Amino acid sequence: MADSFGKKDREKKRRKKREEKAERKAARREEESGSDIMYVHPDGSFHPTPPDLTNQVEIEAEDIVLGAQNNIEEDENPIRNGKVSFFNHDKGFGFIVDSANNQSVFIHIDSCIDEITENNKVVFETKKGPKGLMAFNVQLKENYVPPVKELTEEEKKAAEAKAAAEGESKEPEAKEGTEEAKAETKDAPEEKKTEE
Repeated sequence: MADSFGKKDREKKRRKKREEKAERKAARREEESGSDIMYVHPDGSFHPTPPDLTNQVEIEAEDIVLGAQNNIEEDENPIRNGKVSFFNHDKGFGFIVDSANNQSVFIHIDSCIDEITENNKVVFETKKGPKGLMAFNVQLKENYVPPVKELTEEEKKAAEAKAAAEGESKEPEAKEGTEEAKAETKDAPEEKKTEE
């Protein structure tokens, strides 16, 4: 039986595609037949020719930072204020709206210090969770006691200098107090001896 016109036409198109593919492959081989050495240019692109070093910028080794950079600026104070917008006690989760940026933060019942309900004003901290921000250390605002800030070395030195300056102005009073205290301690052993 004779081949149909459509079948011959399809075979002709396939043959033509194969020939075009072979031509493109041969053209690529001719282009790549040069050197295997590639140079990195200042803009980060690869080229077979060396870069022009006349405009080269010198970089200090200390300025190079390796690894991923955290571009998110963290607040100095990690404690945040917010209002509970939704909380389901049966399922044990809910959401808090951060009062600083109106962002919704997920909360789980395990991360609550106090028992909370909807519309409670709360204080909490955040951390990155698998699906976004998660709140932890959640407690009612009325029960919140701010932590005592530990002083840095500079702040300690400044406080000592201030205390020393105040101590110099009150020095005569302090000396009198210490002399009286010494006299009292001398009298105390004598009293004990008489009691025995």
